[in-house]
Amino acid sequence: MPDISVRTPDASSNGWLKKKWMIIGGKRYLAKAGSGTILQESYNEVAASRIMDLLGMKHVGYHIITEKSRPLSLCENFITTDTEFVPAAFVCNVLPKEKDDMYFTHLQKCAAYLHIPGVQEYIDNLLTIDFLIENTDRHYGNFGFIRDVNTLEFIGSAPIFDNGTSLWCQVPDTEIEQWQYCRPFMLTQKQQIDFVHGFHIDTKQLEKCETVTREVLEQSPFLSKERIDKVSRYVGNRARVLSNHINARRK
Repeated sequence: MPDISVRTPDASSNGWLKKKWMIIGGKRYLAKAGSGTILQESYNEVAASRIMDLLGMKHVGYHIITEKSRPLSLCENFITTDTEFVPAAFVCNVLPKEKDDMYFTHLQKCAAYLHIPGVQEYIDNLLTIDFLIENTDRHYGNFGFIRDVNTLEFIGSAPIFDNGTSLWCQVPDTEIEQWQYCRPFMLTQKQQIDFVHGFHIDTKQLEKCETVTREVLEQSPFLSKERIDKVSRYVGNRARVLSNHINARRK
């Protein structure tokens, strides 16, 4: 049997980016690297975190640290000794999926069966931020719910986390702005946004998304000015599309 490093959470957390636990000031943090030559994922985590600060969404906060001249995104562990994270993948297994049910509907049925509170607003926020940042990797392992380990009762949703595979980080500059294939419910964010039951944000804050994205990406020495300009501009465009969509729904 191979050795399991005590510094890596890979034995119990999924994902393909390199990661490790760190203890800072007596608190446990997860540090995660980027990929390729531009290492954009780490900065994407911070940009998404800043945008969710603006929009008032419950989320994990991220910031950048540097190790061996490479950026790592750092976030505090949101689980305590009295709680556990239950991925959506496990929740979806509590009931058999009806043949005609969409995966979105099936998840809602399973959550209701388990009496998980606040699911609708959580999914609404999840799909809203993923639309804004063009997140392509919202799989059933990186969103879910929090359970009390003593009572085994669900407390509610997990804070939104793991937003690195976004902002067109895996495509060349020429494909920035295009709708990418995504998950978990539909093939594109353009389709998934229709699953949002209600928007729980101040649309005026959407005007700041482009500026926030630019401010974060400009901290990276690995991203070209052209790429930063293009990504930021199209986040602004996506924010305007979302604002128009929300206003049309509210009429």
